[in-house]
Amino acid sequence: MERPAAAMARKLREIIAEEDSGETNEVLCQPNHLNQNNYTDPPTRLTIYRIRDKFEETSSVTDAPSSGQPIMRTEENVATVSEAKCPQKSLRRRSAGMGIKRTSLRKILKELNMKPYIQAGPGS
Repeated sequence: MERPAAAMARKLREIIAEEDSGETNEVLCQPNHLNQNNYTDPPTRLTIYRIRDKFEETSSVTDAPSSGQPIMRTEENVATVSEAKCPQKSLRRRSAGMGIKRTSLRKILKELNMKPYIQAGPGS
């Protein structure tokens, strides 16, 4: 069975070849009659052109890696969090004390199946 990315690349090559020859592919503009319950509109012409242009530039249709902020979930940080035993401190204070961003600390705690804090009981 062909991988989805390879199938899309093959289909794009066919579309580009048809466009160069002047033929139009009417199948792209028709709804899928085999799956009428989950019918969605076909992609717009602009979407197809953008995918084609991306494929011609990069020989791939996958998105470029995001340029967001780097993730601070290193093995060192995970080890620091797993060894720390201070459930009475708030997440904000623990992150400040460890030098780890609050969101990263929350993700590490979730990954380790730990709670951000232990609530004090009624008699505490």
